Amino acid sequence: MTTTIVPQHSKVYWLKLQFLAPLSHHDPGQADKSNFSLFRRQKQFVGFQDVGRLPTQEEVNNLCQALPVPPDMAGIFEKATLPQFIAAALTYIFVDEYGAGDGQGLFEGAERYERLTSRFQLAAVRANTLGEFWSLACQDLQIPMSSTARDDLLLKLFSLPASLDALVLHELSSTIQFIVMLGRRWAQVRKDQSEAYAERVGREVATQGDHVLHFDVGHLRTDRQLGLEVPAFSANSIRHEIIREPSMLYLLRKLEIDFDSLPGGIAALLYNGNNIEKGAKEPGNSFGLRQVIMARYPHLALIGGSADGFILGNSNLSVNAWLVCKENNDALALAGIQSKVSIFDMLDEETLTRHSGRVERGQMPFTFEVLAKGTPLLVRLGLSPYTRPLEVGALASAIDTYEAWDGTLGGQSARGFGLCKIVWRDGFGLEEEDLRDQYDEYLEDNKDELRQGLLDGTLGTGTVVCR
Repeated sequence: MTTTIVPQHSKVYWLKLQFLAPLSHHDPGQADKSNFSLFRRQKQFVGFQDVGRLPTQEEVNNLCQALPVPPDMAGIFEKATLPQFIAAALTYIFVDEYGAGDGQGLFEGAERYERLTSRFQLAAVRANTLGEFWSLACQDLQIPMSSTARDDLLLKLFSLPASLDALVLHELSSTIQFIVMLGRRWAQVRKDQSEAYAERVGREVATQGDHVLHFDVGHLRTDRQLGLEVPAFSANSIRHEIIREPSMLYLLRKLEIDFDSLPGGIAALLYNGNNIEKGAKEPGNSFGLRQVIMARYPHLALIGGSADGFILGNSNLSVNAWLVCKENNDALALAGIQSKVSIFDMLDEETLTRHSGRVERGQMPFTFEVLAKGTPLLVRLGLSPYTRPLEVGALASAIDTYEAWDGTLGGQSARGFGLCKIVWRDGFGLEEEDLRDQYDEYLEDNKDELRQGLLDGTLGTGTVVCR
């Protein structure tokens, strides 16, 4: 006999949120040691048509004429790409300008190149243009304005097409050690050629002449995709902050249970999905236990989780999130939305101070990236074909609970960040309202049984599955 599974409820819902305060959402993978936290980023591919025109061969030739390299470095640069050459040129100019004597700002002492490497990489990730990169790097390294003798050369670099800016910034963020090595060597050779330096160290001037490089602009193909680290909001964070935690709060309120009275495993399951307990063995009847748990507690079928010894199964809800910006227009089109604003134009910085209070120690300023007030966010909530009606009701109640009880996303809400509002919902109608009411009735009609299943760790199965 063949059993046919009939799809219950398959649908896509959309939420558009707008931030009423700056959004703080730091990158957990940031390795930088400086007192600056980046906004979370994800790599995505952007076509050249999205970042502007390519440079002309004449522009590239003029740039190479203005930046000849020492002959003994020509072989290295001939193996490099045009973006790597420009990145190395910026590094060379910086070192040559600010590295004389003991250096300037933070670019001094034995660790100056370590600081240069970390600050250049950080500035490249934050910047949208080479001009912004230079300003951020000088600011982070506490460097004053350069002498006017460099202005013409720097402005020539800063006036390159935006597509080339993007490629150079990518090299500065992804191959920074190689770039700094090239720039440092370039500056050292030029210093050896200086009469003033030769006189100071008591040796002859090392004369080598110059070599003009050639880069074929045809190698920068218009059909290629550029991998950029783009600010992004975590869909997993959305899943927790808008669905999982509000689902828990709503359930506990309806069942009149205090969170602190729950067994540890149940509390973890409701709050963050729990984990398989170390050394726990999956019971032989785990399939049947899963079916009972997900039928008794509809929101767990919706968002998933784990008992101490087994995973409950695939959740019936998928979550995607995109910041509304032109870099995400391909995804935004799914909801009929388009943007002309770059995500990099939404970035801002905040500086706060950890206060010492009544003691003399502990104050320390810290700076971090935020997205500006008014930034919009699009959320897609997709239900699998096997979603039961009560799970849809649980989803609707979770969103209502989030909006009424919290209304923040991201980090540092206690400091005034991340407040937002849902400006429109698409797909939610009378059916969802009715299913939300049915979910309420289900919780009320089965209140005692559902409450006991949480407090004794059985989740209504007759077996303790979460301790």
